[in-house]
Amino acid sequence: MKVFILLSVLSLIAGEYDYGYRVDNQLLKSFNDVGERSCCEECIAYTNCQSVNYNKNNYSCELNYQHISGPGKAIHAEYVYMDRSHCFSLASCSERFCNLSCNANEKCALTSTNQPACIITECNPTSTIPDITPKHVRREVGLSWWLWCTVPPTTSIQLFTCDTDGQWVNHYSSCVCWYGTYLDGNYCTKCPAGKHLPYYNKVGYSSCIDCPSGHYTPGPGYGWCYKCTLGSYQSSPGRSYCDLCPSGSYSIDEAATSCIACPAGQHSPISGSTSCIDCPEGHYTSAPGHGNCIPCPAGYWQNHIGQTTCNPCQVGKYNDAVGKKNCKHCKEGTFSDSEGAASCKKCPLFTYQDQTGQSFCKSCVIALSEGSTSC
Repeated sequence: MKVFILLSVLSLIAGEYDYGYRVDNQLLKSFNDVGERSCCEECIAYTNCQSVNYNKNNYSCELNYQHISGPGKAIHAEYVYMDRSHCFSLASCSERFCNLSCNANEKCALTSTNQPACIITECNPTSTIPDITPKHVRREVGLSWWLWCTVPPTTSIQLFTCDTDGQWVNHYSSCVCWYGTYLDGNYCTKCPAGKHLPYYNKVGYSSCIDCPSGHYTPGPGYGWCYKCTLGSYQSSPGRSYCDLCPSGSYSIDEAATSCIACPAGQHSPISGSTSCIDCPEGHYTSAPGHGNCIPCPAGYWQNHIGQTTCNPCQVGKYNDAVGKKNCKHCKEGTFSDSEGAASCKKCPLFTYQDQTGQSFCKSCVIALSEGSTSC
């Protein structure tokens, strides 16, 4: 009997209606989780829509920008093809055959089985459910209707659902939770910081997903995780922050799970670095991971940047300070006979040195004082 009623209703509807056909390559827009009438309503709402392809198996809707009749349509058993004029007639047909007396906040509509039902259109002014308006009633899904919220809930939000005839009931078996929230009993509750839920869900997930390593959410209620920025990292999942790369290391990639140690000869003096700096003249680092470069010790020098060692002062030269890029010549009356000298020695008795930068003193028959510059 129900099949007879359905066919009788459809026979009254004008326009083109082809069961088992669709139009290819004319796509204007597509929707998922919609009913046949909702698909038509979407077409009516778009002035460029001339026809629809409705998939009765997965409840998907395709709006076409062309109306193609007869041989222009392809055979697809799971589809129903309707032109725009049929959609207008289908909308008026729903009103014609829906004669229930509904409450002020409801409207009469035919379900997918062409049975009249009172469908909520807006919240009752005394309702305790916030942020619900007619346009946020979920499109038809097979035989059911769904409800979602206008904005993500600030803490949690109570949702209504409906039975298979599209009539609202006060139970919560099929809540539609906003992205970033999960179904906690009768409420959609925000995912805690460090976790996310990236999609709306009809049945409701009972838990959220940890952000992977290299990602974070800074607070509750996020549908996605942020990547750690350059110069930062996160080695653990489920975190609400990223750590800055410590001094001596850097990061050049988003979503880094670790930092890279600065190579020998370089350093990074501050945290959160995205590159390392060559050690300046007179400085070095001999191993990776230094935040600061090491000054060359007394007796040593380095006149190039980015070096891993310092050079000892040659004989006849010295360096009495750290961090120098060259050595000084020993003065007259002094000498240095070994490499890496931090100071020069005075010429002993019976010797002298009248030149600079020498590694020895000259002999003298006269017992002069130490450090003599002449004989």
